Amino acid sequence: MSFSTTVTALLIGTVLTPQTAAAEPPPVPIRQTLKVLHWNMAGAARNDGDGPPVDRLMEKISELDPDVVTINEVCHSQATFLRDELQDAGIQMSWHFGRASSNWFNTCNGLFGADAWAGNAIFTKAPIGEQKDYWFSGNEIVEERSNETRGFTCLTAYFALAVRTCSVHTDPNDDNARAQTAAIAAKFASDVDQRPYLLAGDFNAPPAVHQPSMYAPEAGGAGKFYEVGWQQPNLGDATHELQYSPAE
Repeated sequence: MSFSTTVTALLIGTVLTPQTAAAEPPPVPIRQTLKVLHWNMAGAARNDGDGPPVDRLMEKISELDPDVVTINEVCHSQATFLRDELQDAGIQMSWHFGRASSNWFNTCNGLFGADAWAGNAIFTKAPIGEQKDYWFSGNEIVEERSNETRGFTCLTAYFALAVRTCSVHTDPNDDNARAQTAAIAAKFASDVDQRPYLLAGDFNAPPAVHQPSMYAPEAGGAGKFYEVGWQQPNLGDATHELQYSPAE
């Protein structure tokens, strides 16, 4: 399953002018439109870690020309295969793979110069930095893995306006999924006020489950995020145009 959407980020700055200076025109906002493609590979559970499912994703990347590609349930071998296919096609993308579990269901095959791990991945046209992997221990977020098998990976994509980007994979139980996204919202609450965030992934529950802690008041919640996929066919109207205005 895949979808693509357009994310618009808006940064508004301020200019301090001495009392004696002539008034300056307001600053021009930095506007940035990103096309995002999310893809649930199911590579670890159903596709044996093979290359053909990656070929289908590659076709979509060539067709849609996304700025960011986020992937769940992908074998490390598949992520490295996608890297190679992108390079062969002349498509320049930086990437990061976040390990979630080792040889999930014994189906990640370790081909293409990779190990037999499964997890989440992010590919982007922008240079990247601040790569960081997280795991869910129960419904709490931990930064060192012991035996956890589910989590999310994040990086900063340095477009004209840097965007903190995460590929998230929550538990399929609604209550656990709700608690895990609430933990994400709490962990990054202060950072969200400083820069735009893009959370994509398999949240394993309809938006209403995550609404109380994740969605902004304009979207009916008490959080700071807006759903940007609801404008897609059969998913209803978008809750809000995504805008970013840091505190002055």
